Order: sequence, then C-alpha cells, then structure tokens
Amino acid sequence: MSDWNPDAVRNALSLIEGRWVLPVLRALESGPMRRHVLHRRLHPISDKVLTETLRRMEAADLVRRTAIASVPVEVDYELGARSAEVRALLTLMTAWTTRSQFPW
Repeated sequence: MSDWNPDAVRNALSLIEGRWVLPVLRALESGPMRRHVLHRRLHPISDKVLTETLRRMEAADLVRRTAIASVPVEVDYELGARSAEVRALLTLMTAWTTRSQFPW
C-alpha cells in the first residue's frame, strides 16, 4: 500500500495553485519586502489580485505580514514558517520534471 494520500496531496497542491503564488514566493526569497516594492516586482499583477493572493498565503503561513507604524502605514511581507517546506517540495518537483523530460 502506498504511503501517500490523494486528499493530502490535493490539499498541498491547493496551497500553491494560482498564477501568482509561485512568483510571490520567488520574490520573497531575497528577503522581506514592502508591499509596494513587491507589487512593482510582480508587474502586471493588479492590486486586488495581489491583496487576495497575499491574504490566502498569509492564512496558509506561506508569508508573514508585518505592519509598520508610520503615516501612511507601511506593510512588509516575508516568507512564513511553512514556506521552507513548500520550497523544498518545489525543488524536488523541479528536479523530477527536469530529469523526466516530459514531452509537454
């Protein structure tokens, strides 16, 4: 019997689905970033989509949000606790697809 569960795998993949989750993870690998800098780096993402993506990622602990008391309030984002595990899985997936040379 296999030691993996289809429902668990589906749940894990749902954490990284969406067009902008992987680019956000990649951008934040260089360290904490102000929201407006992240928005510029991910151009052409819309403000609304970036907000939705960051909220979803924060809820999954893939990113951590820190509000800086200033006028106006500044917000920093950095990789969250779960991001290291997800990035390790992405590295394995990258190696697997590179090795396998899928035709598509």
